[in-house]
Amino acid sequence: VLAHGFKSFLRVRLGISRPPKSAGRNGVVGHVLGRFRHEELDETQEALRMTAEAIEDLADGMSIDNVMNKFNKSLVAAG
Repeated sequence: VLAHGFKSFLRVRLGISRPPKSAGRNGVVGHVLGRFRHEELDETQEALRMTAEAIEDLADGMSIDNVMNKFNKSLVAAG
């Protein structure tokens, strides 16, 4: 996106858990770029469902602030 001259655009970010502290730097890279563990798949599916809903809300004209409030509140309540 940046290479094509777009400087301002919305980004959707999904958080991930942290690797064990004993993993070190290489463990962090593997954790971030690696595959999801089997026990994380349900959470991953829910995160993707919420992401799709957030994108639909934005496409329907909801402000970014309202979308962030809607989904951040639901994540805090679930956590």
